[in-house]
Amino acid sequence: MKNSIFKIMFVMMISTLLFNCQNDDNSNTPVTPVTPVTPNAIDCIPVNLQNSLIAFYPFSNGSLNDASGNNYHLTNSTTASPGTDRNGNATCAFHFKKANGDYLEYVNPVFLNGFALQDFSISLWYKNENTQANSDFELLIGRDDGFHCPNTNGQWSIALYDLRKPNFGNNQFSINWDSDPPNSVSVTTSQWRHLVIISAGLNFQIFLDGESSSSFTIGPCGPTSSDIGNLFLGKYFDGYLDDVAIFNRVLTASEIISLKSLGSCCM
Repeated sequence: MKNSIFKIMFVMMISTLLFNCQNDDNSNTPVTPVTPVTPNAIDCIPVNLQNSLIAFYPFSNGSLNDASGNNYHLTNSTTASPGTDRNGNATCAFHFKKANGDYLEYVNPVFLNGFALQDFSISLWYKNENTQANSDFELLIGRDDGFHCPNTNGQWSIALYDLRKPNFGNNQFSINWDSDPPNSVSVTTSQWRHLVIISAGLNFQIFLDGESSSSFTIGPCGPTSSDIGNLFLGKYFDGYLDDVAIFNRVLTASEIISLKSLGSCCM
């Protein structure tokens, strides 16, 4: 009988000690909530280029926000809508229809003042849907509106013109992609393409899918470009835009290849 009582008391004592130890452990070990890590879209830009980034529009989940952190956010007062990007991610690019008057806009972009005559680079992805054999002018990105000589919309523009050839120009000069040999890149086919325009003063160069153009320059024509007008994306354009990045310096050929090699920046 005594042994039975002793066993019961021993079990109760051990249980009490274990309970108290568990309580002590819980009280001394704070519970840290798990916070999900949300990557920033700018992280997909190579680190060596991030400090040169003026504005960046990856259109993640249909967002028009500037992912560079400078808050140069776009607005949309048209039927332009999120679309599927080059890697098949839904709502991670933007789609435009010329017939609907679609475009995105930044009103009075003073952050681009003096831009057309300074060193800069613009990188973007586009997919054209207009493959007809005509000379339609389709704006990818540019400032101000109204067609000017030479082959330019507004104060400066990056566009598709003359059978979908990439074009960059300001009011004085423009440069057109020459698709003749040695360049083998076809410009009429509807597919995703990486386009970079670099400007060192009035020395322009076009890179399409990482390949430099044996381009030709038109001009001079007209007055010096002015710091007027809004920033437009996708005006008069049938197709998609994605990962539009504006840099405040001339990119090197290797940096352009690194941008072309990036995956989608949809976060």
